[in-house]
Amino acid sequence: MPGHGKYIISVLIILVLILTVSWVAAAETDMGSQPSMAELRLKVLTMNIHGGVNWYGEFDLEGLARFIESVNPDLVSLQEVDRVWSSRSQFQDIGVELANRLNMFYAFSSSLERNQGMYGNLILSRYPIIQTWSEKLPGTLETRSYVFCQVLIGGVRVNLLNTHLGLSETDRLLQADQVIRFTNQINGPLVVTGDFNGTTDDPAVASLTKIFRDLQLDSNWREHGTFRLKDGNIGGRIDYILASPEFSLHHFEIIDTFLSDHLPLVAELGLWIEPIDLSQLDGEKVLF
Repeated sequence: MPGHGKYIISVLIILVLILTVSWVAAAETDMGSQPSMAELRLKVLTMNIHGGVNWYGEFDLEGLARFIESVNPDLVSLQEVDRVWSSRSQFQDIGVELANRLNMFYAFSSSLERNQGMYGNLILSRYPIIQTWSEKLPGTLETRSYVFCQVLIGGVRVNLLNTHLGLSETDRLLQADQVIRFTNQINGPLVVTGDFNGTTDDPAVASLTKIFRDLQLDSNWREHGTFRLKDGNIGGRIDYILASPEFSLHHFEIIDTFLSDHLPLVAELGLWIEPIDLSQLDGEKVLF
């Protein structure tokens, strides 16, 4: 993870991030000088990257990195991430390469392993990651997993889970149930992202959207697909950004790109919180 073990540099980075968080005042105290509540803005990107291989069959890690830079997200969820996995991705460690290129922290869950390589799900974060957890999911076909992390944003703990569900309805139901059991243990605001391999009427997807808000349905993109077919047309909707009730939605879009056989989803979220009193903050209180 970039910056790991470099205490002084990490503290400076955290302080800069706290100072540069975008706040929108909601109310003022009796003195009129300090907001009593503020809105934290958070941009989330999710995408199945197909091992870094674009729709034309070319490995294009540079194009993927430039695209993520252009979106400028706070949190990134990627599925089908190769880490020294196969010749299709030139045996590169996509997780480390993207984290270094984008200067972001990362967490990873391995679904499959062979030799020294891994294949699974990646989270990238502009902000420090203070907790991570990963787990393989049940199923009879290809092994799947999820990666969870908790990030510190302006002194607020925000939770993110990224997963890639299986190809059979039976597997997806088992996997969604395990994801739900895990998220039931999580306190605080939570975003759930991933390639669910099912449309909204799929039982596994329905079990998740019963608990979490399906952000695409609350946008102008509600009928838009997220998977590009071999003929170039857009197929069904199988990729999702879900959120717990604490979040509001300011913007949602699906970006038309050929960087993968899946289209990226981007959501800008809002979270109302109590602002930090920076006058009470010093280096000793910044813990991670």
